[in-house]
Amino acid sequence: MNNDGRGRQNFCQCLFPSVIISVWIFLARLIYLYLDKEAVEQDIFIPIAFAWFPVSLAVIVILMCSRF
Repeated sequence: MNNDGRGRQNFCQCLFPSVIISVWIFLARLIYLYLDKEAVEQDIFIPIAFAWFPVSLAVIVILMCSRF
């Protein structure tokens, strides 16, 4: 078998923009929750924002890297 690394390169090419998009979603969610005074008072905005990061990353990787 001749594995020249193309599959790994393609995966990395779709993974990088996925991470960037997920970071922006994370920051937007963090800012939104920070501006929500009720969430700030209850000290729940940081855990919720961090919980959304891996979820959004996984969804974006699946959507961008899947081959239809």
